[in-house]
This record gives sequence, C-alpha cells and structure tokens, in this order.
Amino acid sequence: MSADDTQSLLTLSIFFYIKREGIMATITVCMGSSCFSRGNAMNAEIVQRFLADKGLTEKVTVKGCLCDGQCKNGPNLHVNDKLFSHVSPETLEDILGHELEALL
Repeated sequence: MSADDTQSLLTLSIFFYIKREGIMATITVCMGSSCFSRGNAMNAEIVQRFLADKGLTEKVTVKGCLCDGQCKNGPNLHVNDKLFSHVSPETLEDILGHELEALL
C-alpha cells in the first residue's frame, strides 16, 4: 500500500461526535484495510449521506480510525461503544437511525 493509499484511508476514516442538548453519541467506522475492502469504503459514503439527509452535518465532527482490531468480523462500526459487525450498506441506515434516534 502506498503512502497515498494510506492517506486516502485516513481521509475516508470516520470518527463522529454528535452533540445535541447535552447528549453525545460516538460512531466509529473502521477503515482498516480488511474492513475497507469488505465494504466500509461504501459505508463511509452512506454515513455522510445519512448525516446530510438528517441535517446533522453541522453537528458532526469527522475524524479518522484506521483499524478496529476486529478484522475477521468486518466491516465493523461502533455506536456508543456498541460493536456492530458484518455491517452492510443495506443495514447501515437502519443501525444509524435506531442508534441515533434520540439525536434526530
């Protein structure tokens, strides 16, 4: 993997902090090479679209997370320290909607 590829992974990596009325939620999308190749590259785009559609883009800070350490179960993401494994584009919006319901 080249330095440019690594930088691209870090740029696409996501670590969200959402704060509203004293409530904080954290979403971490693993963008390590295994999770990235298994679908979290697309999941990152879906998360960004979800946030835009729900009007959360101004309330979300995006940061990087390179590897979650759960490679065999990927793609993985955490919501408030709750691990979700084998996350697919088809299930991601439901996960986000359910886990972030109090913030919407």
